[in-house]
Amino acid sequence: MSTMLNTLDNRLLLNKLPVYVSDGPDKMPATRLYEGDVKVLMTILEKMEGKLAIFGSALSAISRDVCVFQSQSKSTVVVLASVTL
Repeated sequence: MSTMLNTLDNRLLLNKLPVYVSDGPDKMPATRLYEGDVKVLMTILEKMEGKLAIFGSALSAISRDVCVFQSQSKSTVVVLASVTL
């Protein structure tokens, strides 16, 4: 299924697919996930989880650096204020 969608997307043919509309989700047929479909989704989720962990670590490091910078700038202001008095 994903190979077919990728091929259609690469050839810019996705807009040629039929569009179905329903006035209620209860009237729509249930989609069945097969083992291969679930595996693809799980792979995508695992990749996203890894990226989120990396981004979280980077954000934590940036936050720590900002806190250090703020504390250093406050101490510099206090020293400068006492020198000018």
